[in-house]
Amino acid sequence: MVLDSANSSSNDKDGEGAKRGSSIQRVLEVLERVGCSETPMTASDLSHALGIPKATAHRLCAQLAQSGFIQVVPGGTAMEPGTRLREIARRVLVGGHHHAERQAILARLAARVGETCNLAVPDGVRMLYLDRVEADWPIRVQFSIGSNVPLHCTAGGKMYLASLPESQRARLLRQLSLERQGPNTLMSMADLEGALSLAAGRGYATDNEEFIEGMVAIAVPVLDRDNRALATLSIQALKQRTPLDALRERLEELRIAAHELAIIVSNDTQ
Repeated sequence: MVLDSANSSSNDKDGEGAKRGSSIQRVLEVLERVGCSETPMTASDLSHALGIPKATAHRLCAQLAQSGFIQVVPGGTAMEPGTRLREIARRVLVGGHHHAERQAILARLAARVGETCNLAVPDGVRMLYLDRVEADWPIRVQFSIGSNVPLHCTAGGKMYLASLPESQRARLLRQLSLERQGPNTLMSMADLEGALSLAAGRGYATDNEEFIEGMVAIAVPVLDRDNRALATLSIQALKQRTPLDALRERLEELRIAAHELAIIVSNDTQ
């Protein structure tokens, strides 16, 4: 009888452990699905994708939303990554083991082209400088790693928008405020959408004094294994010293460096 009681107690504990493990796994699977989906997901979508009851999916979404890991899309019911989940993703990239390798690639590119090079990642409705190597010029536009810049008027931001599926791009565009930054900022949604279509077709985006007066830039995507833009790589210069046409002549070098970075950035997210 003692043995039976012990076995029963052990089985109960094992059952509780398995239940806790199952709950944790479901939470992680929800975060993975929401974080990796190209479009926002409803609780019903998650229920179908993960094979869990709708009531369970709704409960998990409510708990994760309350904790800030996911959030409801404005004006809808679908879920997208929240501030805490995006912050985790950013810190994984910033603190990745390959930070020195990323910096080395940017340093080589900056030395070859003679201008500042940036690696940026999306951060909500803005872009965040993940890595940056400044040009060795007495006069230059300076930003620090961790700075946020707008999507609609920077080469990297426009390249990221251009790389998105149409539905995801349209949803993000609805959240943007087209505030004037530089003398050539695109102030109408039609003009911006035209520029994004052009960038998507040619594989690079430009900033011709749209963000800061006197500054030009060119950017290409840094793609993951599924051909999605994880980040953007750009060259930034003062127009008086290096006009935009001169930056276009550096496209091949920019794309080679982006390919090298793609391998490293993808490894940082594994």
